[in-house]
Amino acid sequence: VLTATVLAIVAIDRATPGRLRYALPVIFIAWVNLHPGFYIGLAICGLSVLWDIGRIRERPVQGFAACVIASAIICLINPDGVAGVTYPLRPIFDRSWDIYRTYNYEWMPTLEPGYLQSVHVPAFIALIGVCLAVALSALRRRPWFELSVLAMLVWVGFSAIRFLTTASFSLCVLGAMLASKSPLADERSRSGIWPALNATVSVLVTIAALAFGLKALVWGYDTLAGPRRFGGGLDTS
Repeated sequence: VLTATVLAIVAIDRATPGRLRYALPVIFIAWVNLHPGFYIGLAICGLSVLWDIGRIRERPVQGFAACVIASAIICLINPDGVAGVTYPLRPIFDRSWDIYRTYNYEWMPTLEPGYLQSVHVPAFIALIGVCLAVALSALRRRPWFELSVLAMLVWVGFSAIRFLTTASFSLCVLGAMLASKSPLADERSRSGIWPALNATVSVLVTIAALAFGLKALVWGYDTLAGPRRFGGGLDTS
């Protein structure tokens, strides 16, 4: 959720620079003390600065870059200091972590045969397909930042099953960003069949999401480690 939130803030700031960017350091000081996935958020912010480097003399770009730098520095405010910031990099550079990808369910690759049989991985691949299709329609408007974030989220989502949810939530935000640059978003494209199609797809997606959420809440869901059900006690499976 935090990754999708940061991406949404970056998207809004890129479209209409404002004070919302000042929420980034606040989010990151909480994030670094809650979960090691804050590097994904920093990477998204860094990519935004990188693609705007040619306009670095403009005050809005400078202001956003300053917020990103402040967010990176503020991550040092955690119980372990520098060690707390470098620890999340170990799975990438420390080969001893490869054992987790073999024996730890949440660190296994997303395309592991057991996970391919679930609904989550095909749904993630479908999200990627939708984003790619919308990106192709928006190429004339040079969505290079969005495409670079898409590539990163695809890599993150496929690297381990534990990151699938993070990537999926963020792909939904990214899809909206790409759609805003698509010719389908133009005023001239909002006539005829498009409003009805948009409303129909929105209703169908909402119904599907509610149905899946209800199914998971009432009947639980399957994992490689066994079935999971919502409840108020300890998981004994």
